[in-house]
Amino acid sequence: MNPSRTSTLGTALRSRSKRGSITRRSARLGYCMSAPAFAVIVLVTLAPIVLATVMSFAHVSVSAGALTFNWIGVANYATVATSSSMQHALLFTTAFTVVSVAVGLFFGTAVALVLDEMSYGRALVLAFLLLPYSMITVIVAELWDYILNGVYGIANYVLLSLHITNQPITFLGTTNGAFISIVIADTWKTMPFVTLIVLAGLQMIDRELYAAARIDGASWLVRVMKITLPLVKSAMLTAAIFRILQAFGVFDLIFILTGGGPGSSTVPVAMLVYNALFEDFDIGTAATISTIATLIVLITALASLRVFRLQASEGDK
Repeated sequence: MNPSRTSTLGTALRSRSKRGSITRRSARLGYCMSAPAFAVIVLVTLAPIVLATVMSFAHVSVSAGALTFNWIGVANYATVATSSSMQHALLFTTAFTVVSVAVGLFFGTAVALVLDEMSYGRALVLAFLLLPYSMITVIVAELWDYILNGVYGIANYVLLSLHITNQPITFLGTTNGAFISIVIADTWKTMPFVTLIVLAGLQMIDRELYAAARIDGASWLVRVMKITLPLVKSAMLTAAIFRILQAFGVFDLIFILTGGGPGSSTVPVAMLVYNALFEDFDIGTAATISTIATLIVLITALASLRVFRLQASEGDK
């Protein structure tokens, strides 16, 4: 064998071994650096889920500062499954999630399309749009409670001043009015998030596609339907996934704005957990409802990710 070739081969093998060693050291360093974050995730996310799941199979009582478990199997699940309160809470939460996400996605995409067409002032408009999203939900709820108040609310003042109505409207005093009010308040706060995600997707579209469409005589609506929406579909789906998970877990907005009323018509699943735990002191039932809600959210997230992957694979073809 040629000595020079042998030397070259040995050098290549040593270089490859050295690169492999560096890669392994980098991987170990990465694991060590991410270990604290992973530990925090386990402690604040996975551990409570596991504990709630365990408690859902027991009647839990507090005595002498400690939790006492009386294992009862799936009795809690049977009770919750046949509870009219749970059924109504699931129905309301699902309806709220569907309507709120759909409305927010529509208006958020519309605003993103307008911003994408703006040549000047886009940053200023975007900054104003981000104000609701940056506000704490409790403040947003208090703000809309003041706006929609049936006695001194700004909305009634405007309607009466414009002679649109002859008497104050109790927006939060009826089931339909409360539902619509909650959707409006939630959309006002969360729409900027959708706008940001969709706008980021719009910025990635090749502008030459629009130029070619203009040359072919395509109108703005045709360009949006044939170019913009198909290419920004992944961004819209991403925003929808996050919004679905957020809307299904709504609590503070409704707790402040309507308190679940009128009656119990606007009680979401999260508030049902709150009532079971802090009003009825039924830890087992609260854990059961939490576990069921977690499973629903998990299944929804996995299904949404599946749809996202299918959309991405279709886009690559």
